[in-house]
Parts: sequence; C-alpha cells; structure tokens
Amino acid sequence: MPVPGVRKTVQSRMLIYVQEIGWKVVTRAESETRRGFASGDASSENRARNATPYFA
Repeated sequence: MPVPGVRKTVQSRMLIYVQEIGWKVVTRAESETRRGFASGDASSENRARNATPYFA
C-alpha cells in the first residue's frame, strides 16, 4: 500500500481548516502577482528573486 504524501496528509487538511476560520485560499498566480514576482522568466526562482514574501 502506498504511503500518503505531504499533500494528502498535511496540505489538504490545512486548506480546509484555514477556509473554516475565514482565510481566503488564493491561486499560485494571484499569490505571485500580489508578491511582485517578475514576469517573463521561465524559472520561478528567478521571478521571485526581488519579490516580497508578503502580500502587497
């Protein structure tokens, strides 16, 4: 029997919990836009280089 991964055991449950307490789950694209990722580069590491870790 396969062992459940982190997504199944932790992330999915956390997403349910945060929605129950009133947080809004945002898409990756929206998150990157709100954090100020650079556009056009194929690498997410390069796009995030000068981005803030917080939403603007």
